[in-house]
Amino acid sequence: MSTLVGTVSPFDSASQLWDEYVEMLQYFFQANGIEGADKKKAVLLSGIGASTYSLLRSLLCPAKPGDKSYEELVTVLKTHYNPKPSEIVQRFKFNSRTRKDGETVADYVAELKKLTQHCEYGATLPQMLRDRLVCGVNDDRMQRRLLSEVELTFEKALTICQAMESANKNVRDLQGSLMEETGQTMKSFKGSTAVHRVYSAEKKGRQRDTVCYRCKGQRAPEECKFLNELCHKCGKRGHIKRACRAKQAAAGGQNTPFKGQKGEKKEKGRRTYLIREEESNERQDTGDINTIYSVSQVQPKVAPITQKVKVNGMEVDFEVDTAKIHVNPEAQPRFYKPRRIPFAVKPLVEAELQRLVEEKIIEPVQFAEWAAPIVPVKKTDGSIRICGDYKITVNRASSVEQYPIPKVEDLFAQLAGGQKFSKLDMSHAYQQIMLDESAKKYVTVNTHKGLYAYCRLPFGVASSPAIFQHTMEGILQNIRHVTVYLDDILVTGANDEEHLKNLEEVLRRLKTSGLRLKRSKCEFLREEVIFLGHRINAAGVQPVAEKVQAIQDAPTPQTVSELKAYLGLLNYYHKFLPSLSTVLAPLHSLLKKETKWMWGREQEEAFVKSKELLQSSAILVHYDPTKPLILACDASPYEDGGRSVSQDGRWDRQTDRICIKNVKCSREELFSTG
Repeated sequence: MSTLVGTVSPFDSASQLWDEYVEMLQYFFQANGIEGADKKKAVLLSGIGASTYSLLRSLLCPAKPGDKSYEELVTVLKTHYNPKPSEIVQRFKFNSRTRKDGETVADYVAELKKLTQHCEYGATLPQMLRDRLVCGVNDDRMQRRLLSEVELTFEKALTICQAMESANKNVRDLQGSLMEETGQTMKSFKGSTAVHRVYSAEKKGRQRDTVCYRCKGQRAPEECKFLNELCHKCGKRGHIKRACRAKQAAAGGQNTPFKGQKGEKKEKGRRTYLIREEESNERQDTGDINTIYSVSQVQPKVAPITQKVKVNGMEVDFEVDTAKIHVNPEAQPRFYKPRRIPFAVKPLVEAELQRLVEEKIIEPVQFAEWAAPIVPVKKTDGSIRICGDYKITVNRASSVEQYPIPKVEDLFAQLAGGQKFSKLDMSHAYQQIMLDESAKKYVTVNTHKGLYAYCRLPFGVASSPAIFQHTMEGILQNIRHVTVYLDDILVTGANDEEHLKNLEEVLRRLKTSGLRLKRSKCEFLREEVIFLGHRINAAGVQPVAEKVQAIQDAPTPQTVSELKAYLGLLNYYHKFLPSLSTVLAPLHSLLKKETKWMWGREQEEAFVKSKELLQSSAILVHYDPTKPLILACDASPYEDGGRSVSQDGRWDRQTDRICIKNVKCSREELFSTG
């Protein structure tokens, strides 16, 4: 027989609760692999002790304990030992409980939680605990601090109280150490003097009971540290304001200056400051090396750096400005639990979290009011990108920053005259932008490893694209032949010399701003590059072969959703396809409301022709504003269209095209006479 782990002690109602005893039994069963109901019943009856067994027989009479199941026996004894207390009485005890002198905040909160066991507060328990902590903490400074919070939760209140309690203890320890050192210094000084004062034991005893007239403290006046202190009430030295006797002297008939009277003596250059909830009278700045400033005084004075700074002849690099998230101050915080991660993906997620922590992109936190679950996205290189599902949290409560994301056509227009191309890709683009301190609390993510707060701009926030595009355009502005679309940068030039000059300037500005590139994804001085789903070279712009092949291989749509997906792929390259709306008219007719799905011969022909149209599409040349331009317009029963063509002044069917525009018209627009 294997040796049992642990023992089952008899139950003692005087020193133990029945629920605690049952919990210990459960652990005993678990440790020894006892699973059967009969075995559990046997262990219970043989271990509870003679007095409890006798009581159990009386409670079950005329039945016997052996005739009942384990659960029934436990329930009978629980009903006897733990009768349900009065909910009203338990709530009264809870609401009457205040923190005792010398009791720590942690012990007080633990006692409060114990008292709520039978209060049946349900979902309102956190609010009740918060209210009781604020009302019963028995500390004025803590109460003022808690009541100053606009959106106070129980967790936040507990954190504040424990932090203030710890700070007070640390201050007392420091003051105690300082007083001890001061006392030792005074003793050494007194021991080295030539003249000594001798007191009798009786006089020394009286001295300890003496109230110092300089500070009202329990010490001898000649040993008071305020011996040479200036009184801010009467202007005399040798005592402080709280021990000043000027008021008593005034009662005897002397004229005492009152506040605002000409004869009042008031030291200039002093102000009262509120430091850690306590008033402190300090001298104002006089040019000394030790000066007190409030945060509000300093921060508005710090302007962005716009000049190049050198120290000892070396240039100093600066990072870009911090990003802010504008959340409605009246918005209710949204906290979501972490989602389950597939086991196959979990190691990759944990490795990415570790990398983000090491690079100080995120930091672990213990508490958060706002928390979003994560969405792991697998990248083409097999690694994981962690995004917060902010559409259910901060995106619902924030104002989206407005800045236009450039259109592809506008970007390509800047490439005219370029011969070779360099493509730059940012490394972890958004996460290179520092996040403002005020925004960090809104973008916390909840993972299976705990809570993490972002220190840098995260993926998934609605304002992130606009913030990043605005930042990048500000950094790379006024550089000719350079386009930027979020984290993708394309550089060109009329010749290699101009190209390298532009490229060097771009790299210099990125370095100055503290931004990094991903070397493995960068290409330099290429005849042809793939940029934003297009193949770009000196001749012009063409669709990417892989994208075209994906459209060619698309199966015949069977539903409206599949048709919309196909049209979405095709419309991305609409600028290459003349008369596209006319060709697709039979397909668009199936998307009208209350139209029954019916894929016929007409739709099949349009589907095949649209693929052929893309396959035979010509290249679009780069627009050059210095050359002549012809605009060729056309119309059909389904659309208006136009082409910008013939930069050499001629036009025919074979002429190079700059762009193609198709506008699908409604029935009212087609037959309008105005």
